[in-house]
Amino acid sequence: MINKGEKLVKVDFCFKLPSDFEGDLNDALQAVIDYRKGEKNHDKDFKANGESTAYENWWRMVNETDRPFFAKASISEFDGEKFNSLKTQL
Repeated sequence: MINKGEKLVKVDFCFKLPSDFEGDLNDALQAVIDYRKGEKNHDKDFKANGESTAYENWWRMVNETDRPFFAKASISEFDGEKFNSLKTQL
């Protein structure tokens, strides 16, 4: 059961794993977390196309920049009837 005030995170992401990656889904998710928490010094910026899927943006990004991670994410709160987006991020 979902109660009023509870929150939902929705994430659609693509992450280029290191070439020497060996592991399972938990290890892959940990690699994403480590990347997100780590220092970033990317050479190029990337402008996402809001009409494209996360995969389409990611594919273009990894072929144009040194960035390995792209996500479409939102945090929503349940108002008793539906979830209302609190924050959306590309």
